[in-house]
Amino acid sequence: MTTPIKPSIALDDLPNLGKTTVMWLRAIGIRDSGTLRERGIFWAYQRMQARRFRVTTAVLFSLEGALQDRPWRSFSTAEKDLLLSKLAHFERHPDPAARPVPQAAPRKAGSGAKLSDKSAFTP
Repeated sequence: MTTPIKPSIALDDLPNLGKTTVMWLRAIGIRDSGTLRERGIFWAYQRMQARRFRVTTAVLFSLEGALQDRPWRSFSTAEKDLLLSKLAHFERHPDPAARPVPQAAPRKAGSGAKLSDKSAFTP
């Protein structure tokens, strides 16, 4: 006997996820509950951290609550501790795809051509 496949639900329709969390999930390529379930909440959490979003453990709990269709505030201390323990394991063994990509140094003010500087645009 096979387990029925749960249909994917749009992120906006999942409980526990606020607008910011939904935006962060979309930024890392997660568009629905099916993708979140497939990739996993710890992968998503690591990817959000790698993008330098200000994720907290409440985000981790809300992701799990969204997949369980229950408020994350209803989690017992033992459930939260278990999630944090699993997160610690994932942090010790990070997904290489979740590591931050080095970014270019910010430009100094005044560097670069200005639109009014015609010499910058002529050969």
